[in-house]
Amino acid sequence: MKKTLFLRTESGIVVVPRLENCSWLGCWMHNRWLKSYFKTTVHKAAPKPWRILSSMFEVKVLVGKEGVFQVENKE
Repeated sequence: MKKTLFLRTESGIVVVPRLENCSWLGCWMHNRWLKSYFKTTVHKAAPKPWRILSSMFEVKVLVGKEGVFQVENKE
C-alpha cells in the first residue's frame, strides 16, 4: 500500500511533499504512481514551501493499493 499527502491549489495545480532520502529509482516510481492517478504533472514541494502551502489549502491523503486509489481526508 502506498500513501502520500497532496493538495490542489486554486488554479488546480497538484502539489505533494518532496520525498526525502529516496533513490532516483524510488523517486521515479513514486512519480509514475502519482501520474497514474492524477493524469497530470505533479509538483514537488520542499519542506518549507510545503508547510506554507498546506496552511493555505486543504491537504488530503492519496492511498493506492494494487491499482485502486482512494482519497481520504488528512487526520
